[in-house]
Amino acid sequence: TWFISCNALDKTNGYIPGKTNTVGYPEVSCQNVSVTLDVLGQATVTPAMVNTGTFSACSTPTLSLSQSFFDCTDVGVNPVTLTVAYPGGPSLSCSSTVTVISTLSASSTAGTIDCTGTTTTVNVSATGGTGPYTGAGPQTVGAGPYSFTVTDANGCTSITTGTVIVLDNVPPTISCPANI
Repeated sequence: TWFISCNALDKTNGYIPGKTNTVGYPEVSCQNVSVTLDVLGQATVTPAMVNTGTFSACSTPTLSLSQSFFDCTDVGVNPVTLTVAYPGGPSLSCSSTVTVISTLSASSTAGTIDCTGTTTTVNVSATGGTGPYTGAGPQTVGAGPYSFTVTDANGCTSITTGTVIVLDNVPPTISCPANI
């Protein structure tokens, strides 16, 4: 039988009578990460960002992620798998999540409608992301809820919502016929 020494300090050229060949591999451990899209609407996650310290004293494993490139279509929570492959040994894995955050943010301010009007203007604006934006600017709406989607040059989207209300600021008047 053979005993395999990882550090060659035993000075026996790897052979120790009565010892068996035992190689253990550490467990793979992951952590969840968050990334913010850059000005191109992209983000990259490396295996090292998800890995929480998997190593081996005998060999250097190869780390890989099931998905490492993210864009506007990935905004939100994304499951990923970290795979750790040991040379001549097993491939181990763990699951994690990558939360992708967009910098694009849409907002809106709406006017009101008085009891004699039928429409008002909603001003839709955007910050973050990469201009130019589509869907931003003045929009004409009637009373009730509204929703507008702003899209940046990279295809990232953000939605703004609100409600236009009707204000009755005209005081009531009562007129009675004179002969009552």
